[in-house]
Amino acid sequence: MLRRMLPLVVAAAIGATPLDAHAIELAKPIREGGHWGIGFGGGNGPSGISFKYFFSKALALQAVAGGYGWNDGGWTDSDDFGNSGIGVEADLLFELPTIVTAGDVMELGWAVGPGVWFAAGPDDFWFGVAGSLGLEFNFIPVPIDLVLEYKPTFKFVDTPGFHPVMFAGHVRIYFM
Repeated sequence: MLRRMLPLVVAAAIGATPLDAHAIELAKPIREGGHWGIGFGGGNGPSGISFKYFFSKALALQAVAGGYGWNDGGWTDSDDFGNSGIGVEADLLFELPTIVTAGDVMELGWAVGPGVWFAAGPDDFWFGVAGSLGLEFNFIPVPIDLVLEYKPTFKFVDTPGFHPVMFAGHVRIYFM
């Protein structure tokens, strides 16, 4: 059910945004203070709506809210997305200098930072912290980013432990 509702929630959020106040500006870099994006994100942690806000060119907040598929130390085999519970994750990202710029088409950037997450299911509660090292493909003509992240995670509640091989990804459209 959650899988069917996510596109509607994102479309409603974008549709409710006053275009005169937050119009998409074409051919402008994404990684600047005041820019924000919304889309989809997920991986080994919470998966669902992804949001990112740039406080400045060097600092951003990223959050994901949605389903959480972790089940007793492993991934659930359920066909129902988010069957194990719901979760929220937030990362404070230090945006590092752009690696490569391809004219007015794309910039390849990266970011690193700490995060915290929690999830809850019918009978369980999970809590942990994670590091994030992300590679960002920022498309300039149409302000969309595609992000791939490595996220080593410490899980503190339920089945505590260190999970060194965790990954996530995001696709967002940006408003200026």
